[in-house]
Amino acid sequence: MQEYNIQSILDESIAFDAIVPTQQTTQLKALISQMVAEETARQSVERDALIDRLRVELKCERQKRKALEARLDNTEGQLEDLQIITGRERAFDRRRISKLEVKGAKNLGPTGKNQIEEIAAYLKDSPGYVAPFEAVKKHLGIKRGRFGDILTTPEAKDQFLVIQNPNDRRKRLLKLKPKIWF
Repeated sequence: MQEYNIQSILDESIAFDAIVPTQQTTQLKALISQMVAEETARQSVERDALIDRLRVELKCERQKRKALEARLDNTEGQLEDLQIITGRERAFDRRRISKLEVKGAKNLGPTGKNQIEEIAAYLKDSPGYVAPFEAVKKHLGIKRGRFGDILTTPEAKDQFLVIQNPNDRRKRLLKLKPKIWF
C-alpha cells in the first residue's frame, strides 16, 4: 500500500484551488477529504486496537502481580512458621543438652568407674537397695569431695538416687535405681 503525505496533498490542493477553481478541484478536495477521513478512521481503529491490547496486557500483569503477592504472603507466613518451629526446636535442644551436660562433673577415669560399680554392688547387698552416704563413703574409703564428684557423673545419675533420710532430714541416703529392661 502506498503511503501518502496527506498534509502535502492538502497544501497542493489549496494552492491549486486558489489558482484555478474548477470541478476537478472540488472532486479532488472531496477525494482528499475522503482519504483523510479513511486514514483518520484507520488510525483510530489501530489506536483503539492498541489500547485494547494494552488493557488486556495490563489486566494480565495485574493478575500476575496479585498472584505473586499472594504467593509472597504465603511464603512469608511459612517462613514465620518455620522460624517459630526452629526457635522451639532450638529451645528444646538447649534443654536436652543442658540435661546431658553436668556442670562441675569431672572425668573420673577408670578408678571412678570402678568405684561406681563398687557402690552399685554395695547397694545391691543392702536391704531395700538403700544405704546412708556415710556408710557408702566408709566402705569405699574415700573423702566427701571425691564422693560428690562420683555422684555428679552421668553414669552415677543413671544408676543412683539421692533421697533424704525420713528419720533425720539432715542425712541423705543413696538408693539404687531399678533397671528397666525393654
